[in-house]
Amino acid sequence: MYDLKIFALLVLLVYQPAIAADYSFWVGAINVQQTRSLHYDSNIAAITLNGTGVSPYAYSRTLGDQGGQSSAIYYYTVDMLGFSFTADPASSTVELAYSIVNNGDGDKANALVSALINVAAPFVSAAIGIPGVTEILSNVESLLGTFSSLCDGVVVADILRFTPTQLQALAANEYQTTISYPGRPSPAGCGSNSNYVLAVYLKQISPASSSLSSSTAPTSSALTCSDSPLTVTRSSGASALTLPVAQCGSASASSTTSNSTLVASASTSVAAHSTMSQAANATSTPTGTIATSSASPTKSSSSASRAHRWSSHEGWYYSTVILLGTFLLGLMK
Repeated sequence: MYDLKIFALLVLLVYQPAIAADYSFWVGAINVQQTRSLHYDSNIAAITLNGTGVSPYAYSRTLGDQGGQSSAIYYYTVDMLGFSFTADPASSTVELAYSIVNNGDGDKANALVSALINVAAPFVSAAIGIPGVTEILSNVESLLGTFSSLCDGVVVADILRFTPTQLQALAANEYQTTISYPGRPSPAGCGSNSNYVLAVYLKQISPASSSLSSSTAPTSSALTCSDSPLTVTRSSGASALTLPVAQCGSASASSTTSNSTLVASASTSVAAHSTMSQAANATSTPTGTIATSSASPTKSSSSASRAHRWSSHEGWYYSTVILLGTFLLGLMK
């Protein structure tokens, strides 16, 4: 009898419940070094969330006219070009795909979400290496079909994947990287081949609260967003996927004409980027790096927000362990 009681006590002390964490992913800056069109690119953007242990979600937004001057940079916060979601850092594999498309008519928003879901779907598993950005861009563009305007086309497309090990590292420092995206050839009469540089961020915002759902829409008062379901027909032969999409209108981003820091940090080239989250079974920090400095164009974090603290889930668990342990020890006397 006493052996069973001791065993039960050990189980309570050793067992750790799965504790979810809240994360924010966003594009913090877009540096338009070269437009696809002659003067301005009329851009739309989409970000999709998929993986194991997370609820699929997508976000699309009209960015408006961008470029038209030397190295124009546009800055965004998480509620302007991103979203928050919940995942279990002990077991979840998170896949985030994003793309920017020069789309003057603005008629490709839903098609862009569908294309991202389909292009990224085969790479949810950490056992499959993610292709390079040039191939991803080409695959997204092929699924978008014909554009109504000659100079329209995809200027940015990428997939980032984070394993449980990489998610756990976010408890101490946020992930940030700057990536250069050389575009595909532009038709005659358009601008030169586009070249965009993006700064992207993934940050653990609440270590163990599990307070957010994947359908947490952006909250900026400057945005007009509507959460609506979208059914995606998947080219892999899998059943159709219905997911909520935050569809947001245009809002003004802060911009500047020059930023040598962002341009210089674009040394994460296509070749270097291919080693980031694309290596199969990667368990180390992505080479986009977990940031330890505060050099971020839109970051407004504090050390307190990064420090691990008990949530109500953990407090309830340890209180239960103490009470039950006390009770079992009393029975053993």
